[in-house]
Amino acid sequence: MTIRRALLAFQTALLLGASVAHAQTAPNPFTPTVEAVTAKSRARRERSPLTWTVTLGREHDDNVIQMTRASLNLFAIRPGPPRFLIGHVGDWATTGAASLRLSTQVAQRRESRLTFSGSFQHWDRDRKADWQQYGIALGQDLIPSKHHALSGQMWFKHIPYYYLGEITDVDASVAALHRVRNSLIYAQNNLGLGLSQDLMSGRVTFAGSLERESRTYTANFPERDNHNDQWSVGVQMRPLRRGGPTLGFTFQKGDLNARGDVFDTLGVRDQDISYDHHGVEGSLSQSWASGALRGRLDASYLREDRRYLTTDVFDVYRYSRTNHRREATVRVTERLTRQSDVIVTWSRLTSEAHYDVVSLIEPSTTDFRQEKFEVALRSRW
Repeated sequence: MTIRRALLAFQTALLLGASVAHAQTAPNPFTPTVEAVTAKSRARRERSPLTWTVTLGREHDDNVIQMTRASLNLFAIRPGPPRFLIGHVGDWATTGAASLRLSTQVAQRRESRLTFSGSFQHWDRDRKADWQQYGIALGQDLIPSKHHALSGQMWFKHIPYYYLGEITDVDASVAALHRVRNSLIYAQNNLGLGLSQDLMSGRVTFAGSLERESRTYTANFPERDNHNDQWSVGVQMRPLRRGGPTLGFTFQKGDLNARGDVFDTLGVRDQDISYDHHGVEGSLSQSWASGALRGRLDASYLREDRRYLTTDVFDVYRYSRTNHRREATVRVTERLTRQSDVIVTWSRLTSEAHYDVVSLIEPSTTDFRQEKFEVALRSRW
């Protein structure tokens, strides 16, 4: 019995390598950036105390749950349960977002902003991967200077349900004496604080943020509960006084602490899936106005490395492993009327694993690629 359990645990560790990596790298479209923290510079121009914004769109994702190349090959041969609960690797989705912003002045020339927001993604066929997100943010002008304004922001965001895929449940498999798969699902909370400082009448903005991201998994995988403490600093600048592009640079760093090395089922040692991560992002924005055309181009490129921290040499998928992630995003916004815009967004994410020691792990079991395209209509009142 002991030998059988050990073999099952080791085999499952091999099969879980790619799935666990994906579980900790799920796309998170809600992490604040310099642009988000400094949104007060745009809000200050809008004097209405109450503003509604609604966005509806259609998005295509060619890799809905970020399958590795090995999983894609397996899906082509054996789609469907029990290994896959989604019916298609790529799918179209209806996306939506809404926000309500209240602004007032609690002190002379110091504006306060309270924003309630919500968003969703509803897949046409892969309904298992649907998700929603809700948030609240408070912004406050601290120094209401025209040339060097200082503002602060606090935010809280909640995702009640996020689906990552089907993986082998080691504890349940050992108890049942055969392979048992369960859905890897978590709820996520983000709590953050940011400051931004304008210089040269807003032509240069420095910003920084601190955030804790916490994930709570379902009862099948309590050992995977974790929190990710991260911080970022960045700068945005407009080299030219009038017109010209806005350039941005952001450095991000953090560490994800997962509950590895927790004994749950007798004879099963849960693996440490913690990692450190750091990244550098560059961005460019350019607005235009010609006749009836009013629009803006936003482009960004993120280089992020995630280094696993396990000291267990028998954890062959994570020991000495670093994931190199590269994400490019291009967004074009064109004004239709004074209260509406059309937004076209394209993004591409790649993740490749590299090992500091000789490894026999096939890259197909760790690497993935994802490409998305979206067209959305945004209206304001």
